[in-house]
Amino acid sequence: MKYLTRLALSGACFSLLTVPCVFATLTLTTSTGSIAIPFLATDYNASTGAAQVIKISAQTLTILSTSNTWTLNVRALSSTFSFAPSLGDSNPNKPAADLVVRAPVTSSTWLVLSTTNQVLSTGPKSASNQTRVLDYRLNSNLSTNPPGSYTLSVVYTLTSP
Repeated sequence: MKYLTRLALSGACFSLLTVPCVFATLTLTTSTGSIAIPFLATDYNASTGAAQVIKISAQTLTILSTSNTWTLNVRALSSTFSFAPSLGDSNPNKPAADLVVRAPVTSSTWLVLSTTNQVLSTGPKSASNQTRVLDYRLNSNLSTNPPGSYTLSVVYTLTSP
């Protein structure tokens, strides 16, 4: 923690008083609040119906932590995607685990999303902004995921010890 030294004058005497600096900063901003990952008919395997789309550099998070190291966690807000059918199909309860994320600057490992926080990235304190570009990969299958719009809220939490 940074400290600010304040000089207090009292008559002809003076004393030094050290107090914690309240100007430390910990902020997280995002380049976008929504990401679309569309599937084309050509993305699907004709015999299995499986598809996988990778969206490289889909989102950029900007971190500023002037007083300490930081940890960036990620989790899904719910265990399944919400679903708006295109053709009147029932909700397939597509699992959040079908979406994975990574911050390739710190790791090539994909994190499978769940409702439990997972460490996505860490970094040092710095007086300047640090960025983490995120990639997403989404799995789908025609036999289990009918046509429609699937939505999942992803929560990023920035903490500093």
